[in-house]
Amino acid sequence: LVESLSVSDTDFIVPQIRTLTGHTARVGALSWNESVVTSGGRDALIMNHDIRVASGRVRTLVGHQQDAVL
Repeated sequence: LVESLSVSDTDFIVPQIRTLTGHTARVGALSWNESVVTSGGRDALIMNHDIRVASGRVRTLVGHQQDAVL
């Protein structure tokens, strides 16, 4: 099971900007700060994604014992 997150800009005809991947369980929390989207999932990971970077994910934080909630 691979979970993904789509970031969209509805002002454009083709609205999808980026699909962010990496979580292996449901994403339950999101935070957006300028160009960085931070996601927390049931897989106990927190991931920072920079939508300006082609590869997307710039940092993964591990060590949680339960769901990662921002």
